[in-house]
Amino acid sequence: GRWEEYAVGGLEPQQLHGFRGHVYSLAVGPNGKVYCGSSDGLVRVWSTRDGQLLQTLEGHTDCVYSLAVAQDGTLYSGSDDYTIRVWSADTGSHLRTL
Repeated sequence: GRWEEYAVGGLEPQQLHGFRGHVYSLAVGPNGKVYCGSSDGLVRVWSTRDGQLLQTLEGHTDCVYSLAVAQDGTLYSGSDDYTIRVWSADTGSHLRTL
């Protein structure tokens, strides 16, 4: 699959494997996680410590073009399916769709 590289907080770049399409968005949370939105409609959650895939958030039906992590631990994902999905950044639980 496709991969992307990142460097966060002085860490060495990591290769993130497992993408089936293009990566369109990236957000770094204060919880030590990196969120990547891609053309397959998924949001993948990675550890900044070791680059391991922690979780895959499903629900969008089209490309995920935007991601934002709020200070209260809420993750927002915007998609070409005309929705914004709201997630718990800590657990990955879907909270609501806007």
